[in-house]
Amino acid sequence: MAACKYCGEKAGFLSNKHYFCELKYKQGKQRVAQMVEYILRNGGEFSSLKKRIKEIAISSAVRLQELDAIYIKTFNKAVNSLIEEGHFTEAIEDRIAEFQQAFQLSQEMLDQDGTLKRVAKLSIIRDLDKGLIPEPRMIVESYLPFHLQNTEQLIWIFNDVECYKQNPNLQADTSLRMLGKNEKRHYYRKVDEKSETVKMVQMQHMGDGTCALTNEHVYFTSGNKKYKLKINNIASTEAFKDQISLFREGFDSDAQLFKNIDGVFMYNAINRLIS
Repeated sequence: MAACKYCGEKAGFLSNKHYFCELKYKQGKQRVAQMVEYILRNGGEFSSLKKRIKEIAISSAVRLQELDAIYIKTFNKAVNSLIEEGHFTEAIEDRIAEFQQAFQLSQEMLDQDGTLKRVAKLSIIRDLDKGLIPEPRMIVESYLPFHLQNTEQLIWIFNDVECYKQNPNLQADTSLRMLGKNEKRHYYRKVDEKSETVKMVQMQHMGDGTCALTNEHVYFTSGNKKYKLKINNIASTEAFKDQISLFREGFDSDAQLFKNIDGVFMYNAINRLIS
């Protein structure tokens, strides 16, 4: 006769659990998730929360190894809901930092679904709205293939970016699904998924590599090919869901398109940086 995997007592014929033990286990996990979501939304003492969670885990047979998975799932759900609701504030950002430190969760653990990057980008846009140059929000683990000037601050870096150059002499029949063009976006809420189909001129592939945004330039490098565009020389932009086109001042027919990039974030950041 097998033992109950929750309480360790005999579970009965052909069973490894008691009904009420499993129910208590599930309710314990649910209670932990509710408490974490509440404190992320409303604030509170994380030290007291940790103590209470430990008590619930012991009484409900929730293994301590399982708690990290509950924290991460709840974090993603709560934070993304707050962003979609338009309730992302500096206070919530501070709670996120406290939460990460209190439960000793790494950036990699919390960013499995890209939530932490989304938070970082929102914080950057908020700083830019205040006229501040944002401090780095994410750890850059890869080698930075650019030589920044003394006055430059790295804002964001994208890897595996495809770069294309517009060739005005060639027309293409293909079309792209454009999310927005030259209008001011409110980045704190979900981007409207409605789009319009537009015709694009033929784009010449220039290479795949790394793209970086600083407070002064947009950089791109791919092998021996390097591209550097001063922010104040950008005349206009076209923002797409996963790409952005940059038009240089005085070169209306010359555009650089970067694909596999958060185009909406880049659009908002660049247009706030242009003085």
